Amino acid sequence: MKKGIAAVDFSCPVCCGRDFEFLTNFVNYVSQERRYAVHDEDYLSMCTDCGAILRLPREIMKPDAVGRYGDDYYDQCGENLEKVLKDHVFDGQVPHYDLLRRVLLRLTTPERHRRWLDIGSAGCPTAFDDFEFTTMEPSAAAVAFGRRHFRADRIHCGVIDTIEERNAFDGVVFLNSLYCTPTPDVSIAKAAQALKDDGLLVIAIGNYFVGSVAYTDDGVDAQLEDVWRGVTMWVYYNPSNIKVLCARFGFTLVTHFVEDSPFFKHHTLQFWVFRKTPTPPLVHVGQGALMVRMMIDKLLHSFRNITAEGLAAIDRSDHAVVGWRELMADMWEARPLTEVACMVDARHPEAAAPYRLGPLRMSTMLALADAIREGRITTVVVAALGRRRAVLSMIVFFLKELGVVPGTYGILVPNRRSAEGRLFGEFQGRRTMIRGLAFRPPEPGEVPE
Repeated sequence: MKKGIAAVDFSCPVCCGRDFEFLTNFVNYVSQERRYAVHDEDYLSMCTDCGAILRLPREIMKPDAVGRYGDDYYDQCGENLEKVLKDHVFDGQVPHYDLLRRVLLRLTTPERHRRWLDIGSAGCPTAFDDFEFTTMEPSAAAVAFGRRHFRADRIHCGVIDTIEERNAFDGVVFLNSLYCTPTPDVSIAKAAQALKDDGLLVIAIGNYFVGSVAYTDDGVDAQLEDVWRGVTMWVYYNPSNIKVLCARFGFTLVTHFVEDSPFFKHHTLQFWVFRKTPTPPLVHVGQGALMVRMMIDKLLHSFRNITAEGLAAIDRSDHAVVGWRELMADMWEARPLTEVACMVDARHPEAAAPYRLGPLRMSTMLALADAIREGRITTVVVAALGRRRAVLSMIVFFLKELGVVPGTYGILVPNRRSAEGRLFGEFQGRRTMIRGLAFRPPEPGEVPE
């Protein structure tokens, strides 16, 4: 057992269920380093009762180690820590908390609900001049950063699991933070303890987590690892089961609504507002698991449709494909390309490799150059996701060396992929299964001179 962990648990903290549908090993996506890692000891699973998606087993921290929940986000940043904190707090947290303030002013007044406890920010709501906020954040680095820029006396290092105050606050806020603990049942119970009677509990979660909507700036589904990602992410909720969790600890839903994200285009935040009541309301688990399964199926179906459309668009007799042979194999597996005239292995551009995909055998760059000069091929499709620029450089270099004038042929590069294969089958490191593949012309400057 890892240091600081008191126990591991295989139950659902949302509804207490113990039956799960296995999805895959947990994939950690670290945005600062743009890398992926598969955690063989953690499973990504769905509770078949309420539909919560969990990392299992859940790690239950010892009381003196519970502050580690969530702090790994910044621990991985290394020498980029100050820049990451600046960007995360001022570009991300500040506009989100400005939105929260506007939401609170619609819901209540500073006179009725003045004192608030926020869980998971670096302290930016302490700058409000109407609502009085105290904040808690597990990362000492984030707390130190926040104290330099906001109300230092109201910014505390820790998590709500360790709070001792009783009936001290008029409101508690989890703004994009509830999914960062494997024990949300403890956190919601502590929120009930800290709230006065008739106090408000506000939970906000980006729709890229709640609704399995891809985390992209163009609103198009992209990568499943952008839906379920990050070493600090533990529980992924749906609109049904978050009411189940809060009802267990005496909270009645007041309102549920959606707001546009103040920072990310095409993104939204779902808000749940609960009121502390003396008698826990009766809430049934409902159709949470069915809801999540339908969202997953819809997401994967959209990937397959994008792939089919993308491959159909390039399946032409005047097109060639150049790139990694294993990616070409995935393309053929997703939709056989019956019309493409020429394929070149980027690792062996000068030799015809002894591989065949469908009716086609791998060709050489010399044969491709001849076909372009003769007008038989007008467009080169790049079969590369990682190291795409290296393949582009190779294509431009070889064709120039073989006397093909740049601009006499078009280039298409992939711009959409998903981790369907990694999260619902095989993982990166063995092979890359591509779904959700589309193509576009290169951006200016993307094609080497």
